[in-house]
This record gives sequence, C-alpha cells and structure tokens, in this order.
Amino acid sequence: MNFADVLNNYIDIIGCTAKELSKTSNISQAVLSRYRNGSRIPKYNSKQLIQLINGLDILTKKYNTKELNKNNIKIELEKILNKDTINFELFRTNYNILIDILNINVSEMSRYIGFDASYLSKIKTGTRKPQNLNDFSNAINKYIITNYNDQKSLNLLSNLLKTNINSLKNKEVYYNKIKNWLNNNKSTENNNINSFLIKLDNFDLNDYINTTKFNKIKIPTLPGQLPKSKTYYGLSGFKASQLDILKRIIFSKSKEDIFFYSNMPIIEASKDKDFSKKFTIGLALILKKGLKLNMIHNLDRPFNELMIGLEGWIPLYMTGLINSYYLKDNPNNIYSHIECTSGTNALSGICITGHIDRSKIIVTNKKNEVKYYQENNKALLKKADKLINIYNTNKEKEYLELINSNYNIKGKRINMLTNLPLYTIDNTLLKDILTFNKISIKEQQSIIDAVNKEKNRIKMILKHNKIFDKITVLSQLDFKKQTRYLDISKIYFNKKIIINYNLYKRHLLLTKKYKNNNYNCQINNNN
Repeated sequence: MNFADVLNNYIDIIGCTAKELSKTSNISQAVLSRYRNGSRIPKYNSKQLIQLINGLDILTKKYNTKELNKNNIKIELEKILNKDTINFELFRTNYNILIDILNINVSEMSRYIGFDASYLSKIKTGTRKPQNLNDFSNAINKYIITNYNDQKSLNLLSNLLKTNINSLKNKEVYYNKIKNWLNNNKSTENNNINSFLIKLDNFDLNDYINTTKFNKIKIPTLPGQLPKSKTYYGLSGFKASQLDILKRIIFSKSKEDIFFYSNMPIIEASKDKDFSKKFTIGLALILKKGLKLNMIHNLDRPFNELMIGLEGWIPLYMTGLINSYYLKDNPNNIYSHIECTSGTNALSGICITGHIDRSKIIVTNKKNEVKYYQENNKALLKKADKLINIYNTNKEKEYLELINSNYNIKGKRINMLTNLPLYTIDNTLLKDILTFNKISIKEQQSIIDAVNKEKNRIKMILKHNKIFDKITVLSQLDFKKQTRYLDISKIYFNKKIIINYNLYKRHLLLTKKYKNNNYNCQINNNN
C-alpha cells in the first residue's frame, strides 16, 4: 500500500469526512485532496505530517475508533514515507520529458519493463500512479541506459542532465544520473522552483488571511516615547532596524505613502523565522491601517534569494494593497542599500556588497533628516518601472479601460485554454450555473450583465479580427480529482463559481457551436 491508500483507509475506519480531517489537522482541503489521490505526499518528519497525524488522532478519539491509536498511525505513515520519497507529480513531469526528448516508443518500452502500454499512458497523463514508484523508476532507468546509448541520445541527455557526454558512457554513472533526474533529485534551483510552484498552486488568499489573522488584526497604540534616532550595526541590526521602522510607521498618525527599497542580501535574515513572522505581521498592520506601500524590488539577486522574496511578497500582493516597482538599470554592485520612509520616519542603511555583517543602518524621526530621505526616495521612485499591475474592485474602471484598449489592437488572437471561454456561454446555462452555486437573484443579474458586456466586447474584436481558441477538454475524472470553476477573470465578482461535469459539457457544446466567421476553436482531448 502507498501513502494515499493508507490515509484513505484511516478515513474509512474512523468514519470521518475529508472536510473534518482538513479542519482538525489544519491542512487545506486542496492539499489533503492531493494526499488522498496520490499526486502529492508530505515530507518525512515534516510539519504537515505531524499536523495530519494529530488530526487523525483527534478524530479517532472523537469517533471512539479503538483499533487505531496515534502511535500506530505515526509508525505506519512514517514507514510508508521512508519508502515513498519520490514526488509523483515531479516524477511524471520528468518521465514525460524523457519520453518526448528521446522519442520513446511506449509500446516497446512496455514490453521491455513488463508493464501494459495503456498503464504507461495513464501514468503519463497522471490518471494512474505506480504502486511502487521506486521500482517503476528503476525499470525505466534500465530501459533507457540499455536502449539509448547512441551518440544522438547521449547528446540530448547530456544537455538535459547538464553533464559531460563522456561521463554517460560509463553505465553506472549514466544510470545514477537518469535516476537522480527522474526522481526529481535535481539541482537546488530546480527543487526551489518546483517547491515554489507547488506552494503557488495550493495558495488560497482566504486561507492566508485567516492564518495570518489579517481580518482580526487590531492597530496597537503607542506604548511609550520612541527615541528620535537610533543606529544599528551588523546582521542583528539589519533585522532589528526593519522591525523598528515598521513599529514607528504603525504607531504614527501619518497617512502619507510608505516607500521601501532594498538590495541587501536576505538569505541570512530569512533563516530567522521569528524575524520573518514579525516582519510579515508588521507589513500586514501597515496595510490594515490603509497606508499605500510603494515597494521597489531588486531583481538582480541570486536565484534562491528571488524565490524567498517571491514566497514572502506574492501573498501580500494578492491583497491588492501594494504598488510594486523595479529598477531597469542595476545599481552599482560595490555597495548594497536599504531605504524606507513614511510621513514621519526614515530608515537608511549601507554595507559593502556581501558583507551584511558590517552594515550600518540609521532609523530616525528627525524632521530635517526624514525630509532629506523622502526627497531621495521620490527621485529613486521616478527611476523605477512598474513591476506588477494589480486591479481590485477599487480599480474596476481602470481594468475595464485596459481590456477595452486590447480589443482595439488589430491582429489574430490565439488562446491556449483549459477553462472554456466566457463569451461562448448563453444566459440559460449561466443562470443554471449561478443557481447551482446558490447565488442570489440580485447578484445573478449583475453577473449576467457583466458577462453580456464581455460578449459584446468579443463581438467587436470579431468584426475585424480572428480569434483561435485551442481548448484542452477535461474528463469526468478531472472533475473528480479537482474542483473546477467558471473563468470569470474578465468580470468583477468576489466568489468562486463552481461548475460540475454536466454543466461543463453543456458549455463545451455551446463553444463548439459558437457561430462567427472569424472564430475558430480546436478541441484537444489530450491533457
């Protein structure tokens, strides 16, 4: 049995629902669903595994399940994870790349490794997962090193694996290189990318707001008099100075915009989880006060620093309360700086690049110094370009102007779609979908009006231009594996609209029948 089988077995024995387990273990329903269908597993000895074990233990006691106890659950799940350490989704991605790049004949490979060809195809599409992923991986490795040792194949693989072609002529090295790459034991950079993409895939803004208690945060009052200015040194000072300026901004009565820029290294500071947590809460309090934050990012960073920055800032950006910028012309690489100003406070620091332990940072609320730093930062902001444009409900008019300007651009539109286009739906089906979601009559009408405006905009394009939609069709199994939603990205509505398979099929039929001489769609059944 694999991890998913054992977990589902526990849920059956206890007699609980997945929703109950999600709540008691504090693991999102999306992540738990991936654990249950085998597309993802928690890491051995990770926080998520501990949460899952504790959640199962709570429910065994609630439902008086005498045949299970916390110790046995822990031992069995850890034993499974010790064997099953390969991330299936990453394995499947790499498996598909190998098949494509080497032009592998799946039927021939199936005969060699003793698996049915249709079974291999299902693994390729992700509808099946091998019972023992490690054994399956070994079989693939043996097939490749035996059948793909010609010069052309080795050239392709040396580029893919970023290794010397001569090293692949040694069978043992060749086998280990393929195994490590296929089993997603790639470079740290690739693991960071995959880790970030998985986190982004599972990210839910509502969960984030609830976890950080953003909605419940109260603005604190000033406990006492803060010093007019203070000087900080080294790494500890780098962290303390940022918490100090955030504290001063939070306690200040000023409503002026906040400015922040730093090209200081963040690796060492990010290792301090307590600092990271306090820094995030400080930013959340600033946003809660309704202050506008103008943030200039330094994109000229090592890859791992960029990933840390993305993971920290994207959730904050999704609140729609930050203006983000970057500098096209990279600053000199001899010195690193950090700058922050508000209406009444300023922070300014410098160090020789690579020597944050020798940094010096000043935090001050002296009027003449604050004014000096404000003017400098205004000049810096003028040199910056917009990094991300964020449109929330307060900027609906600007957003509609943006998409309307796109409709006036001449040329053929080619769209690669999984979600079906909103402009092919009719009002009858739309009403059925909205009723299925228990949306009020008043809200239904506003959505229908917004969708009709979008349809009219598309008709304007189709008068003089062509639209070509390449649509990947979803199967009934896709709907069982994951909740699917209507694509309402072109209209403003703050709830997700769920669609089931039958509603999706009706929408697909309407898309195929959509009549316009300038519209064409291509249906693709392979995901």
